[in-house]
Amino acid sequence: MAELNARISNSPDYLVEELMNRHGWPAHEAICAVQQLQEKALQETADHSAA
Repeated sequence: MAELNARISNSPDYLVEELMNRHGWPAHEAICAVQQLQEKALQETADHSAA
């Protein structure tokens, strides 16, 4: 999970490209998935900061 979070933070384009090329995801699905992961990571960061 930490590796996935690092990829999301450091290079969302790379993760989208990997989902499309390696896993055959359509572009719009890959982009939406990465956006959702980014939002979740941001929310978790905000939750930890508030605690």
